[in-house]
Amino acid sequence: MPRLGLPLRLPKRLLQLPAGCADRPLAAWRRVQIKDLNSGTFGFVQLALDRTTGRNVAIKFIERGDKVTKYVEREIINHRQLVHPHIIQFKEVFLTQQHLSIAMEYAAGGDMFEYVVRKGGLRESEARWFFQQLIVAVDYIHRMGVANRDIKLENTLLDGSPRPLIKICDFGYSKHEKYQSAPGSRVGTPAYLAPEVIMTTKGKTYDGKVADIWSCGVMLYVMLVGAYPFERPEDKHDNQKLQKMIQRILRVEYDWPAHIKLSPECRDLMSRILVADPSKRITIHEIQDHPWYMKDLPPGVKEMNDNMRMPPAGSQARTEIAGIGLCWYWGTAASAGIIFFQLRCVTIPQPMFLLPADRGGDSGCCAGGAEEQRYEPARLGGAPVAC
Repeated sequence: MPRLGLPLRLPKRLLQLPAGCADRPLAAWRRVQIKDLNSGTFGFVQLALDRTTGRNVAIKFIERGDKVTKYVEREIINHRQLVHPHIIQFKEVFLTQQHLSIAMEYAAGGDMFEYVVRKGGLRESEARWFFQQLIVAVDYIHRMGVANRDIKLENTLLDGSPRPLIKICDFGYSKHEKYQSAPGSRVGTPAYLAPEVIMTTKGKTYDGKVADIWSCGVMLYVMLVGAYPFERPEDKHDNQKLQKMIQRILRVEYDWPAHIKLSPECRDLMSRILVADPSKRITIHEIQDHPWYMKDLPPGVKEMNDNMRMPPAGSQARTEIAGIGLCWYWGTAASAGIIFFQLRCVTIPQPMFLLPADRGGDSGCCAGGAEEQRYEPARLGGAPVAC
């Protein structure tokens, strides 16, 4: 059985385009389904082979109609502009008679949730390796004007390499500072919510980028401990466990298990991230200057985002994507069969975390994302909420 994530060795006849199809939009010949990845209330995700490139892609299929919400529109509009080695690459969006479909880079290594659970928590040095990559990705997202608002382990995928590289994959709750209104709703996953998000009320707004920093701190804690900072084992069967967790978040009431041995620098950084007052919380740039973060940081990482990339020429414009909204909801173009909007493939910069000997070649992750609601609420985190 070929390893998922690597281009499959299929017969040449499957990689050849049928006669007359070379200049047609997406049609049935373009992709070969490999397997179902997961499913949920949103729809389903399939792993497929793109016959035009010989590479694997993951395609999220969302039933047309009420399930295509404003969050789906934001996911497409905001995600498409982000071109970065630590962000799952958005490929294209197209319509079928039943579904709106989103094709994305496929990450073969699963998600950080599975990785941390499998290991029962990470050593401090390994947690720092992943946290450094996370901060590089979040810094880039923020520079591009986007607040993610759902940073968590389950939305952080791994590329399948021996020393995994992370890729942020979900932008359904994201907000762009230019194209969308200021964040003001209580969205995200309860265990990761910042106090100001919990306390927001109708008519009030908060800084989504600062709230993302809090979520990064929760991720770091879970990587180190293997449990959430504001949950307690004794609450497992308590029907008030969510309310109790929320109160601990508001009080920033967490501690470190006695068996977890951490450096003073790590504890200091955490104490500056998990701060209830967002105006006093450490910033991304201050994190990047912190001694714990700087330790073993590969050369060039700190300057990696200085050359920010906009969507490539020929990509689907934001206004064009927004303009097909009626098709998403009411299917007015369904009679045309499959409608396809091509987003030109681009070369993503090489991650700075690769050693020189590792650069180049196929990392084994070249299309598609994972669904955020596939984990069990009883495990780390619980289900996303949108209020």
